[in-house]
Amino acid sequence: MSVAIKLTGSDAALRAAAAKLHKVGAGRLALAVAHKVAPVLQELSDRPWQRRASVEGEPWAPRKRKYFHPLLEKTGKTRRSLKSRAIGTNVVTSVKTKYAVHHQFGAPRAKVPARPFFPVGDSLPAVWAARIRKTIAESIEEALRG
Repeated sequence: MSVAIKLTGSDAALRAAAAKLHKVGAGRLALAVAHKVAPVLQELSDRPWQRRASVEGEPWAPRKRKYFHPLLEKTGKTRRSLKSRAIGTNVVTSVKTKYAVHHQFGAPRAKVPARPFFPVGDSLPAVWAARIRKTIAESIEEALRG
């Protein structure tokens, strides 16, 4: 995802903002932004589990039998292992169970339907992208104020 920053205002205000950005430093700013985005992505990653639906809002396929634990949470290990963290200027999300891929994409031979819990592909759901853009903008504004 790329982010475009639009600056509006007087020429003097733009020069002052550019000077503040230069003072903060692009590298430090990128690090600060990554550390602000990581917890937002962590929160967004938990939404499918709360809603029992894909990131696009499609309900997960129901079980064939009744169980007493929530769908995809017999032990809760996959949900708990889904972590977003800042590594340098990047934000990385990982899941640490071997079977998470079968839940995400399905396992036809084992008759496990896909129950996607994380976006796949080159774009994020619109709600996620908007929330992350807002966090990035707020981080930049905070850096300029500081």
